[in-house]
Amino acid sequence: MSVKELETVLTDEPGLLGPKALFAFMALSFIRDEVTWLVRHTENVTKTKTPEDYTDSSIAELLFLLEEIRALVRRHIKVIQQYHLQYLARFDALVLSDIIQNLSVCPEEESIIMSSFVSTLSNLNLKQVDNGEKFEFSGLRLDWFRLQAYTSVAKAPLHLHENPDLAKVMNLIVFHSRMLDSVEKVLMETSDLSTFWYVLVQTSLSIHLIFCLSSVMTIIPLDRWEILFFFLILMADA
Repeated sequence: MSVKELETVLTDEPGLLGPKALFAFMALSFIRDEVTWLVRHTENVTKTKTPEDYTDSSIAELLFLLEEIRALVRRHIKVIQQYHLQYLARFDALVLSDIIQNLSVCPEEESIIMSSFVSTLSNLNLKQVDNGEKFEFSGLRLDWFRLQAYTSVAKAPLHLHENPDLAKVMNLIVFHSRMLDSVEKVLMETSDLSTFWYVLVQTSLSIHLIFCLSSVMTIIPLDRWEILFFFLILMADA
């Protein structure tokens, strides 16, 4: 299982969470989608299928890996912040500055917005992470949305579709900035399963999970408290 291998690698080498943070969030999203698909189909079995066709003995291990990866991201959040801060200050800012200088047309208002991007990113330094400073880039991201609105007008002198490199770099900057100030929100977006708490209580998912957990006992050492823990995962952050 590739998710299991990813969790093992990140556990052994947490420094990889910096450059591979996106893969961690992708894995969380895949697990959530797998659970979502199973829940929807288990409760809506078609005439050509039987409930046994939707019995997945791996679902408990997937939930376990989901919680493990989430815990790794939270535990090593400074690693993620340090990597992406340096990326923003030492790469994104320089590339964006070059792109702005090479624009054939750049109105004053748009130029001010983009110059503020470069200034904000260039002023970042690692001491901010070491000192536990709270980052806030929502203003930068809102300005980027505002810039997109300006360039989408028919008579705008600067059109975004004519400058794809600007869009690509800013899209990267948005993600990198979220790795500094919104990691917890990204975790919620990619792995939150609290919406299924009512399913656990009211449907056969609870029975399904009990079966899966009992079948995985030989793979993952579980005691009574850890079995309960799996059920509590579904109401995490509810």
